[in-house]
Amino acid sequence: MTILPWPIDPTKRATAPSPDSPLDGIIRMLVADIPGPPNETADQRAKRMEAQFAEAKAMNPRDGAEAMLAVQCILIGLMIADSAKDANRPDLEPALRRAASEHARSFEALLRDSRKLLKICQHRPMPARPAAAAPTPLSPPAAKPAPRRKEDVHLIEEARSGVIVPLHPAPKMLQ
Repeated sequence: MTILPWPIDPTKRATAPSPDSPLDGIIRMLVADIPGPPNETADQRAKRMEAQFAEAKAMNPRDGAEAMLAVQCILIGLMIADSAKDANRPDLEPALRRAASEHARSFEALLRDSRKLLKICQHRPMPARPAAAAPTPLSPPAAKPAPRRKEDVHLIEEARSGVIVPLHPAPKMLQ
């Protein structure tokens, strides 16, 4: 069974060429997080990322959510291939091979559902984007209170009682 390192070390992330559109940049970022083989060279990684980018782009995502679904389909496909490879390994016990085969079947069902969800999302109309409107002006700041004058001191009401009434009796140890 292949163990995939996660999360991916951000220092090993390849820098992608400048994207043609913001959506291409999102797809490239998502594809960059798909783990590759353990001893992958930088050239192999670049080729793999370009192939996965082209595969995700072929699913025609229209926004970031659809791009995530497309990359999820690619990742599930990799999991299917890995599980199928484990199911055919002769050095594994029959119970482990059977479990890997069951995992591959469940991943295939998940892939079908993910592709179906992507198609459903693509058949819905895109939500209307708000037009670039002028920024709304901020409300004027509240008027500052006028400074107090010595003549206005008699208008200020003072507390008439100096007694504080507790709402409940104090604990016995404080009485």
